[in-house]
Amino acid sequence: MNTVIRDGIWHWREFMIPQVNDQFIVRVEQGAGDTPLLRAHRLEEFFQQRFGVRIVIYLLLEGKNPTGSFKDRGMEFAIACALQDGFRSFAVASTGNTSASVVAHAAKAGAKDCIVIVPEDIAEGKMTQLYPFGPTIRVVSGSFDDAYGHHLKELVSKNPELKIMNSSNPDRLEGQKTAAYEIVSKLKRAPDYHFLPVGNAGNITAYWRGYKECYKNGPIALSLPKMIGAQAEGAAPLVYGGIIEHPKTVASAIKIGNPVHR
Repeated sequence: MNTVIRDGIWHWREFMIPQVNDQFIVRVEQGAGDTPLLRAHRLEEFFQQRFGVRIVIYLLLEGKNPTGSFKDRGMEFAIACALQDGFRSFAVASTGNTSASVVAHAAKAGAKDCIVIVPEDIAEGKMTQLYPFGPTIRVVSGSFDDAYGHHLKELVSKNPELKIMNSSNPDRLEGQKTAAYEIVSKLKRAPDYHFLPVGNAGNITAYWRGYKECYKNGPIALSLPKMIGAQAEGAAPLVYGGIIEHPKTVASAIKIGNPVHR
């Protein structure tokens, strides 16, 4: 029975599906969530001076998560769910942040195997994050879309004991939606607009899910925000309405031409 009151993403556990027992939570819990929501006064001043508009801007500092990105929210929940379902081996395709999150949480959970497939142009700094946890790293030619759409899917089809930890895993989005709950709770309302970068579009999907649930459940969120997703010009399949065969951008985390969530 779930009886322990927890912090971070687990503060919202009653709103996450499926329900996860404490014995699996303690195996992965590293403090994801409950990140600072700070007022951006200087940015507000810039908009007022440059464009003559008065707006209130908040920044959610997701870099305060255990491995430095919002991916920890979804990974902590998804690996706990996988453990509860009997999985002990994990696989992921990543440009960096997702792989850093999965290897850290898999290591804490005592995973049997953790396989990371990365494109050959992955940033060295992001690759370095993986080494301390000792995963199996496979560097493949092509982009993230090749790593995920071909190499990862082929690997998992031949090894069903592996659990995919990309955002195609619905448990990832359940964990990530907690950021919307936190924002509504701290602001005592939903924002009017929410801006965020978009790669695979999992995070914007998760936020929207969270906001909709807050709006439905009430009583704090009496409206829904307008979601504004930003893509790099050379990797903007959602903007252009089609797959980008060879995405190009220095922002490797959103260098995706065929997003899972379209």
